[in-house]
Amino acid sequence: MNGTLFAIQVTDEDLKLLRVRRENGSSLASPITHVRFADRLEGDGDAGARESLASLMEEIQEERPPALLVLNSRDLDFRDFSYPFETERKVRHAIDFELSTDYPAEEYIHDHVKSLGREAGYHAYITAVVPRAILKERIRTVEDAGFRVAGITSDVSTLGAAFRDEEEALVMDTGERHTLFALFRLGVPVLLRKIPIGARDVEGEPGAEDTGGLARLSAEIKRTLHSFNTRIGLELNRVYVTGTLILHEASLAALQRRVRTEVTLRSLNDYGIPLEEAPGSTDVNLFASLIGSAFWKRKNGFLNFLKEGFVREETTALSSKRIVRWGWGFAGAFLLLLALSYVLDLVALRGRQEFLKSEIHSTFTAAFPQVNRVVDEVKQARNLLEVEQSALAGGNPLGSVSLISALRSISVTIPENVPFQIVSLFWESGKIEIYARTDSFKTVNTVQELLAGSREISEAAISNARHREEGQDVEFKLSIRLAG
Repeated sequence: MNGTLFAIQVTDEDLKLLRVRRENGSSLASPITHVRFADRLEGDGDAGARESLASLMEEIQEERPPALLVLNSRDLDFRDFSYPFETERKVRHAIDFELSTDYPAEEYIHDHVKSLGREAGYHAYITAVVPRAILKERIRTVEDAGFRVAGITSDVSTLGAAFRDEEEALVMDTGERHTLFALFRLGVPVLLRKIPIGARDVEGEPGAEDTGGLARLSAEIKRTLHSFNTRIGLELNRVYVTGTLILHEASLAALQRRVRTEVTLRSLNDYGIPLEEAPGSTDVNLFASLIGSAFWKRKNGFLNFLKEGFVREETTALSSKRIVRWGWGFAGAFLLLLALSYVLDLVALRGRQEFLKSEIHSTFTAAFPQVNRVVDEVKQARNLLEVEQSALAGGNPLGSVSLISALRSISVTIPENVPFQIVSLFWESGKIEIYARTDSFKTVNTVQELLAGSREISEAAISNARHREEGQDVEFKLSIRLAG
């Protein structure tokens, strides 16, 4: 897609703006400006950003150009999650449930990206959470200046895209009052850590005492390296510096002397995209959190916060060509409906027949999951019910163990404080199959561990654990074989 996209990052302390020109499948990134609001009061940065953006719009001279709003990680909270499944719907529901207590939906918005799991059989995810109030304010700042918000993501995603060719890259992105440590593998975020130390804390103190901001930042770098190396089992020996700290050359040089690990800046050619020089001969690494915007996509790897109608709808008038297109569309729709009316009854009847067949089959398979070959649901169900009624009346499918004894063994094994609701039970020769519900996947594992540890139960297996469509609880299948 050809055109121009403006990547914008707004914080309470500064503003960064970068232009991405797209033409014939290639992109060119051009840093435009970096404005620091050093003289403004805390929390008054949006006024400064609106003024700066409005001034820039006079130079850009475009009518509501598209903008990608890149949220600074200072405005976000991050959480790690790991699940034994990766279906997007299940992952989304599980994360919604985990965050619902600390981050209620009426106050926060969140999105997640897949990370690299460190546990066999589990899939890892990193979730970013932003307060609705901050998101609305950032959008208002950009739109009031005359831009049209085309997407909203996070600096974690854009930094990852900028370092997508690195096998392993530990990035230290510094803001005015905040620093983000992010470990990427081929652009995928693996570990994140934030600290409340930024460029203003080390400004003008390259030779400060060990109690200064530079000493604290050096200690945090060492602590981060130790923590990350311990968690991933590798030996990271390089830290890429990006962000506002680059403006303080003396402090950066002092930091490089203090830390034994290599603290380095990235070359202009390493970003894999043509880059113009930053304004005022500033190192382009100052804009690293925006450079990855050249690879921005609405899905697949980028955090996406453009949802739930936050952005204003465009209100431009319909042109004559658009009116003609709408007219032809309505005419075509009318003719289509007229043609469909002749076959509507037949289609409806056929659809109802198929629906009833499907419902009968679904009901049968849910009630009798042990049947592998289904021929005649009604006849097979009648035969199976007769067998079960005969067994309940006088038979004993488990041989020497009665049904009452089996249920008593299960009841004694699972404490009363563990949520466990039996939905249906199937009792056949050799085993009991129970379809049950509980409050979380963690409780499902607890139930399995309790039953597996009982001397009266020789085998306990859990399968098909999943969130219910209409609620937050988890339903699962429990297969039990009793000893004896």
